[in-house]
Amino acid sequence: GLFNSLPSHPNLKYYETIHSSAFNHQIVKRGLKDSTHRFNKIKEVSFNALGRDFRLILNPRKGLLDPQFKAYAVDGEGNEKLIQVDHENFYEGRVFGEMSSEVTAHLEDGMMTATIHTPDDTYHVEPSWRHIPEAEDETMIVYRGSDVKYSWEDHPSHTHGGNKMCDFVKEGHHNDSHFHDHKHQDYQEVVNKDYSESPSEPEGHTRVKRQQAEAYNFNGEKTRCPLLLVADYRFFREMGGQSYKTTVNYL
Repeated sequence: GLFNSLPSHPNLKYYETIHSSAFNHQIVKRGLKDSTHRFNKIKEVSFNALGRDFRLILNPRKGLLDPQFKAYAVDGEGNEKLIQVDHENFYEGRVFGEMSSEVTAHLEDGMMTATIHTPDDTYHVEPSWRHIPEAEDETMIVYRGSDVKYSWEDHPSHTHGGNKMCDFVKEGHHNDSHFHDHKHQDYQEVVNKDYSESPSEPEGHTRVKRQQAEAYNFNGEKTRCPLLLVADYRFFREMGGQSYKTTVNYL
């Protein structure tokens, strides 16, 4: 078949690549006047991959970032550099004809990073270089969420269909003497191995069991909270392609 020549991937059972020229972009609605309303401009992006036609109806994603949002790069000396973020390249929408679908996407220079949720599966579109170092320029990789091979699935203690989430870090909590969570231990061992050369975890940052998280009381009363996202150098190099802008957009 057309995709049989693709190299195998250690983390994907199956994937396809597609060139940016195979994507069809068109504006299907543009307001007569400039407006901040999210439906003032509607874009349609269509392509074929994984045996199906994708027709994405997208509108600018408003409210994703606070107007005062700022991104910085910090070098080894602690010097900060402001990184400009283009809010206009983030989109949301759905698959045409599928009311229960949901799409989040970032579009820039003909390249797309997107997550497409449908009732049957979740589809991911990313620049190919992020997963295939030898990939051609301006190509994207497309794969199903169900085709992702998680490292812990081969472990004897893995339970199929179990939770794939890891634990979180709680600021200012100092009591970690009773922490032990078998379900997430494998993940933590991978983290410790991959970052064994990194500085030890700063004091005051403690992993917390799910049962210990009750103090957060996620009752839905608050819909916004401050969030700090930090990418280390490995993330900057491998997921951001050593580009500050690409790293920030991916985060």
